[in-house]
Amino acid sequence: IVVSTESIIDNNRPVYIADLKSVIKRGKDSAYRFPKLTQEQVDVNDKQKKVMMKQLNKLDKKKYAFIPSGSYNYKGKSISVQAFHMQTTEVTVLEYRTFILDLLINDRKEEFLKAKPDQTKWREVNGHNSVYQEPMVEHYFSHPAYNDYPVNNVSREGAEMYCNWLTIEASKVRKDKKSMLNDIRIPSDYEWMLAAKGGDDNKASFPWKTSSVKNDQNCYLANYKPVTDSILNKESGLYEKCLGCNWWIADGAFYTAKVDSYLPNDYGLYCMSGNLAEMVVNWGDKTLGTKGGSWTSDLQELEIEGVDRFNGVVEPEVNIGFRVVMSYLNQ
Repeated sequence: IVVSTESIIDNNRPVYIADLKSVIKRGKDSAYRFPKLTQEQVDVNDKQKKVMMKQLNKLDKKKYAFIPSGSYNYKGKSISVQAFHMQTTEVTVLEYRTFILDLLINDRKEEFLKAKPDQTKWREVNGHNSVYQEPMVEHYFSHPAYNDYPVNNVSREGAEMYCNWLTIEASKVRKDKKSMLNDIRIPSDYEWMLAAKGGDDNKASFPWKTSSVKNDQNCYLANYKPVTDSILNKESGLYEKCLGCNWWIADGAFYTAKVDSYLPNDYGLYCMSGNLAEMVVNWGDKTLGTKGGSWTSDLQELEIEGVDRFNGVVEPEVNIGFRVVMSYLNQ
């Protein structure tokens, strides 16, 4: 990992962290090379942390959308969900980096190692161990150019640690001590689907309330792998092939895209379909899964009720990210 001096602004004086590979003696610092942050780096990270805590405590509408209670039909059942707040975007590289550097600043090294993204997973794109992914391994989590991209390659444990950290740190600086801050957490699949629908019991396949992945101007509405195009063949029930298109860049993004790319749904939520498959907890059996599909997904995975290719995956994965929610407290 390369950590720029400001985490935001690259001043060409990076600090290197040794590539953290799987080691049995995880807790021994001697197996790793931790960065020694300058006071300037610490100050800038603290500043970004304050911004994040302020956004949460004020429930900034640009950052946290209110999702009202609602019901919808799912597989023949009526699903009712209580109101909650959801982050309008997937958790960004900058936000997650602020978290793990805060752990490091406070000498929580064991937690740092557990939460740290495994950037070597970029080498496994499409199942290949390719040298072509080395720039992503080196720069995706480090270079400020990726600050507003979604964090990936994070374990389920790391995502849950981030949620706990955000809850605790925001509570520490909350001005209104009488008012409670509910726990930040990973959403349930039912919550995620309600939010993705954008209200009005959207029965369309996608968050933008149509069954097409292109708008009237022929522009793509999500970051995915357009092996199939947006045209649905009503006779076969299948999407037509995307003939002659480049599977990776036809939708405007070669890998992941910035978290506020494409149009938001009616709740103001960006990239609910595509970009990164988002972690959820499946309400029925409490198993761990994802929703929305990723930048390597076909259209069927992008659907609100689509197939979950990453069901049960808890280890870091290049296709998986997350966004956080908080139950609504009617005070």
